[in-house]
Amino acid sequence: MSIPKKGVTPEQLQQAAKDLNLTVAAIAEGTGLSKAYISEFRNGKRNFKPSEQALLRSYLEAEYAEQGQDCLLYTSDAADDSL
Repeated sequence: MSIPKKGVTPEQLQQAAKDLNLTVAAIAEGTGLSKAYISEFRNGKRNFKPSEQALLRSYLEAEYAEQGQDCLLYTSDAADDSL
């Protein structure tokens, strides 16, 4: 049984960046989103569209896999509210 993909909360983004040692610049480069946009989302000042949520989530999942870490993005239902 696969777990359905959900959005990413600002808190999950902050934790993933810490876990994966990623800067806002690295996330921006990996997703194609601007540094300012990511920073505003991370600080709770902006919401992402569902397509941007999916892009960010895919990027972070790939980074977790590349670094051989368990992906911790499936631990909160709170992200559903932001979509």
